[in-house]
Amino acid sequence: MLAGLEVPPAFEVERVITAVLADLRSGYQGVVVDSPPGGGKSSLVVHAAIDLAIVGEPLIIIAQPNDQVDDVIDRPAQKAPEARMGWLSAADYKPLDRLEGHEVVRGAAKAADLGGPAVIIGTAAKCATVTEGALTRIEGNS
Repeated sequence: MLAGLEVPPAFEVERVITAVLADLRSGYQGVVVDSPPGGGKSSLVVHAAIDLAIVGEPLIIIAQPNDQVDDVIDRPAQKAPEARMGWLSAADYKPLDRLEGHEVVRGAAKAADLGGPAVIIGTAAKCATVTEGALTRIEGNS
């Protein structure tokens, strides 16, 4: 890079998002995203959810707490309503009203009850209950 020239933050965020998505498509089993506020974590998650759901690549997104899970579902569902996604939650959990309008988003207490979406979103406690066999069944349905 030339001395004195700085890359705009938005350009750098897009570069990182593109690189991480390429890694996910090339067989990486997971990515931990750790950055300060404003570092592009939400943009990365939205891009990954949309890109991988549309092509049917299995992806689990872990977010904390439940209201963040709702937000992570809502943003990609608004941008790409054709992207099938599911969220894992307790059987008695009531999601935000805005999630009810997304026809291809389904919630359930067990991965097997989600209907085979490529992208599953949930808290760490719920995602820890997903077994390898359940992921194989979900991948096979995509």
